[in-house]
Amino acid sequence: MVATACSALNTNTAGSPPAKFWGAALDALVYREYLDPAYTIPNTAPIIAADGNEPPWNRRVPGAVLYAKPGEHLHIHVRNADPADCHSFHLHGLHYGIGSNGAWPFGVRAHDGRRSDEILPGQSWTYVFEPTDETIGPWVFHDHVRRVGSNINRGLFGGLIVRDARAAGVDHEIPLFVHQLAQFPCCFQIETMLQLVELSPFLVSTAGAGQR
Repeated sequence: MVATACSALNTNTAGSPPAKFWGAALDALVYREYLDPAYTIPNTAPIIAADGNEPPWNRRVPGAVLYAKPGEHLHIHVRNADPADCHSFHLHGLHYGIGSNGAWPFGVRAHDGRRSDEILPGQSWTYVFEPTDETIGPWVFHDHVRRVGSNINRGLFGGLIVRDARAAGVDHEIPLFVHQLAQFPCCFQIETMLQLVELSPFLVSTAGAGQR
């Protein structure tokens, strides 16, 4: 998954809303998911498959929604390719150790100087989470360094859904975020690379067999 600065613009005119709606743009900052360790294959699947009006993968906010199951071990590798700012990954709801705390200034410092709560440009950090039966449901993740509000208001947030394997399937699954975005004048390019590892391609390393 990757967090990147982009112009959030919907080019799908199905449903015929006003033209000015489709022409609106935001200098957004979003997480994006990639399917390979070199960050060359983005996950371009829609977040809501049934939504014919969803913006393209490189124009949507939020940029990614992740899924997990109880009993899996979720490893999220974050690389910050933003040359101008620090970022982190802070997930609500799931169990994690102090080494996976992305909320400044409560993280930890590695021997080489890297921090879990302040990933400097060009640096990386691995966050580990433990989905359990008690954490079934939707949870939010977001940047949590110093400029938390401004980065989140530009779109640097997403969701992780812990699914109940015992629950009946549904015809349509619609993650819904209620959030007010803010327009900022700065337009620097941000590439905070997050990749999820060890289950073809990189979602979670799981303790048991099964397909997501």
